[in-house]
Amino acid sequence: QKVKLDKLGGTTWESRKRRVRDSVLQMAQGLISRAAQRELARRDPLPPRGELMQLFEARFPYQETPDQRDAIAAIESDFSRPVPMDRLVVGDVGFGKTEVAMRATMRMVEAGKQVAVLVPTTVLAMQHAERFTERFKPFDMRVELLSRFRSGSEIKNIHRDLLKGDIDIVVGTTQLLGKSVRYHDLGLLVVDEEHRYGVRQKSRLSNLADGLDILSLSATPIPRTLQMGLTGMRSLSTITTPPASRLSIQTSLGKYSEARIRDAVMSEMERKGQVFFVHNKVVEIEEMATQLRDLMPEVRIAVGHGQMEAVELEDVLLRFMRREVDLLLSSTIIESGIDLPNVNTIIINDAHLFGLSQLYQLRGRVGRGDKRGRCLMVLPETVSKGARRRLSVLLDNTALGSGLQVALADLEIRGAGNLLGAAQSGNIAEVGYEMWLELLTAAVSDAKGEQARGSIEVSVEVPVDCFIPATTIHDTAERLGWYQRLAKERVLELDASEEAMENQFGELPEPLRNLVGSHRTRAFCQGLGIVRCSWLKVRVELALHPLTRIDDQTVKRFQRSHPNRLTERISNGIRMLDVVVIDSEEQKRFHFLRWLLSQLSAASRPPKIRLS
Repeated sequence: QKVKLDKLGGTTWESRKRRVRDSVLQMAQGLISRAAQRELARRDPLPPRGELMQLFEARFPYQETPDQRDAIAAIESDFSRPVPMDRLVVGDVGFGKTEVAMRATMRMVEAGKQVAVLVPTTVLAMQHAERFTERFKPFDMRVELLSRFRSGSEIKNIHRDLLKGDIDIVVGTTQLLGKSVRYHDLGLLVVDEEHRYGVRQKSRLSNLADGLDILSLSATPIPRTLQMGLTGMRSLSTITTPPASRLSIQTSLGKYSEARIRDAVMSEMERKGQVFFVHNKVVEIEEMATQLRDLMPEVRIAVGHGQMEAVELEDVLLRFMRREVDLLLSSTIIESGIDLPNVNTIIINDAHLFGLSQLYQLRGRVGRGDKRGRCLMVLPETVSKGARRRLSVLLDNTALGSGLQVALADLEIRGAGNLLGAAQSGNIAEVGYEMWLELLTAAVSDAKGEQARGSIEVSVEVPVDCFIPATTIHDTAERLGWYQRLAKERVLELDASEEAMENQFGELPEPLRNLVGSHRTRAFCQGLGIVRCSWLKVRVELALHPLTRIDDQTVKRFQRSHPNRLTERISNGIRMLDVVVIDSEEQKRFHFLRWLLSQLSAASRPPKIRLS
C-alpha cells in the first residue's frame, strides 16, 4: 500500500489523526458497552476444587508446561469470581490448549453444570469427541458428538438428553448454536479455533445461557480478536512454551514442478511417514489425484474434501489414520485439529491463495510427534506482492511458539478494522499501526472514564542542549531509531537504554545525557499527573493536572522534610508548585529534577486513576 506523507508543521496529519481518533473512540465505546454487559452479568462462583478434579489432574500423562499452569490458574481465578469468564487462550498447535480446556471442563462438570465444546469442522469434532471421551470415561461422565456424522435419530436423542441433563459434555459444530438445541444447565462454552467463526455466529454464543462462561482457544487469532485481547477487552492467556519433544517445522517455498513434489513425498516415505497434499479447488481435485498417481504409482493416495458424503469422508480419514493411505489429497478440511503424529510432510499447492493464519494452521498439522515436520508451499510463476509478504512472514516465523507473532503480523498487514463488525480492514492505513494502537488504548481509557496511561501531554522546559550528536552515532537511521526508542520509554527502560548506549558508544556527551534526562523527566511527570515542568533560573515550576497524584498531604510532607523549598499557588485556575533550586549548574539540572520528582512520587498517595 502506498504511504502518504504529510508536511512537517502542516494541518493534514493532525486532521487525519483527529478523524481516526473520533472513529476509534466510537468503536471503543461500543467495546466498553459489550464488556460492561458481561461485567454486569452475574453467576455464582464455582465451589472449591474437589476430589474428582485432583484425580483428573493426576491422570494427565505429561508434565504441564509453565504457560499451561499459568493459563489453568487464570481460569481458576475467573471461576472464583461472580462475573462470567470471557478468556482467550492463544497457543501454537500442539502446545496444550486442549488440556487447558479439559481442566476447565472438569471444574464445570464437577460443579454440576454442562459444557459445550464448539469446533469448526466435522473432522475436528469427531477427533475432539474421541479425546474427551477417553479422558473423561474413568469418571463416568457422558460425552456426545453432535455433527453431520450423526444420524437423524441420534441427533434427536442428543437434543432430548441435553435438555434432561443426562449429557455432561457435548462436542459439535455450529449445530450447537441451533435454536433446537436446549440445555439443562449449561455453564461453560469452549470455542476451539475461535478465529474460524463469523461475527454473527460469535454474537450468538453468549446468548446460549445466562451468565455463561466462555473459553476461546486459537493458535492464530484474527486481528479483531487479538486486538480485543491486547487492549484488555478480553482476558488473554498465552501458551508459548513448546512440549519437550517438539521440533520446529522446516518451511520452504518453491515453484510447482513434478520433480519437487516427488522428492518431497518420497523423502517422507523413506522415513516411514505420511503426507498431506492440500489442493483447495475441489472441482479440480480428482484431476490432481490422477496427476499424482501417474507421477508416483507406488504411493497409496486417497482424496478427501468437505463436499463428500459424511460416511465416505469418515471412511477416507479412518483409512488414513490406520496408515492404509500414504498421501491424503484434501481441501482445507485438515486445517483444524487433525492430530496425526505420523504425518510429517505437508505440501500446500497454490499457497498464495491462502490467508496468513490459514497457512500457519495448515503448517501446524505436521511435526506433532518427535520427527521434524516439513512444509512445502508451492506457487505458480507469478504472485502478487501482498501474497509474497504473507508467505515471507511464514518463512520468518518457523520457530516453535510463533503463532502469536504470526497473528501480530496479520494484525499489522490486514488491520484490526471494525472490532464490532464484519470488516477486517480498517483505519490503520490512515495513521500507521503504532499510532492507531496508541489512539485505541487512549480511546478505551476515555470510554471507561479513566485517564489513559501516558496520555497526559507533558511539557518539559529546561534551557540546556538535548540531542544526539552525529559524532556519537554516525549512522542517521540508527540515530533516528534511538530518538524514537527514547521517546517511548518509561523511567526504568530509559535507565537501561542509557546504560546500553554507554556500553555501545562509550562516555555519553552532555547533550545526549540531557536528552535522556528530559525524557525521564517527562515520564515521571506523566506518572504523577504534572502537565508542565519548567526550569526558571532559581526555581522549578510544576503545573499540576486536575487528576494529579500529588495531594495536600504530599505537599505538606515534602515541606516538612525540606523547609522553605516548596510553595503552592493557583494561576489561571491551575494548581502550581514552585520549588527553590540550590545548585543550577547545567549538568546537574536533570539530576535535581529526578530527585525532586522521585520525592514527590515516594510521598504521594496511590493513584485512584490509571496515570502510569
